[in-house]
Amino acid sequence: MLKFFSPFKSLTTLIIASLLLSGCFKSEKKINTTNNTDNSLDGDVYEVTNPSTGDSSGDGSDDGSDGGHGDGNEEGVPDAGQVQNFFTISNIIVHSKDHDSNDSREYIWSSAVNEPASSQNRFTTDARFNLRVRAQPAPPRGNDSHGEECSYQEYEEFYRYTKLDVEVCLRKSTQTSCTQRHTFEGVPIEQVSKVKEFSVPTTSQALVIEVVDVRWDTGCLFDRGQSERYCPTYRVWKNDCVKFDIQFSTDYTKDFPSSAPRY
Repeated sequence: MLKFFSPFKSLTTLIIASLLLSGCFKSEKKINTTNNTDNSLDGDVYEVTNPSTGDSSGDGSDDGSDGGHGDGNEEGVPDAGQVQNFFTISNIIVHSKDHDSNDSREYIWSSAVNEPASSQNRFTTDARFNLRVRAQPAPPRGNDSHGEECSYQEYEEFYRYTKLDVEVCLRKSTQTSCTQRHTFEGVPIEQVSKVKEFSVPTTSQALVIEVVDVRWDTGCLFDRGQSERYCPTYRVWKNDCVKFDIQFSTDYTKDFPSSAPRY
């Protein structure tokens, strides 16, 4: 009897060992160790997970599942006779929080600072403040929205991000802390995100929308090649910039159409 069952026992052991090993390789952590201090590649960490599960537990914050939802050029829909379409703030260019110019403040772009005083009344609303982001291709060499230089390295001709994460903060103009925060994740270039319907704080003053940080997939693409179909996002390199638009609707404008998906 012992001789009869021994092969079966060995086969069972091999199967169990194979299953355990396959579980160990479900995801692969990629750590960029390139010795290049100019473009801050050192220490970039991102998680390369199984796209079929969307499971991510590493420093890469996005699994690419949000996708894009049109080009953002559709007409808004009035629900109380509004004639003004929803607003678009175009071509916002920012460094990440890592840049030296951002060390002394909580935001990297602010409607209270970067938009003219004559435009502040656009942020006044009683009941509706819906917002979405449209990612734009990498900006050319130049300055960000604060006049700080955006630096690109010798590989700028062939490195391009394909999606952005944009983290925003909504607050009252009389407060310094955020009332609400939201991250628009994995927004493909020239596409809009889903719409975030913020709860409007009670105030007679204009609201303030601030961009807190941005992330991209450039490092993953640079390391692994533009043909890689799955790359997560992480903080933009210190001296580089990204570009995007912000679109928002209030009580006094048309809203995004019902076909625009919400979070």
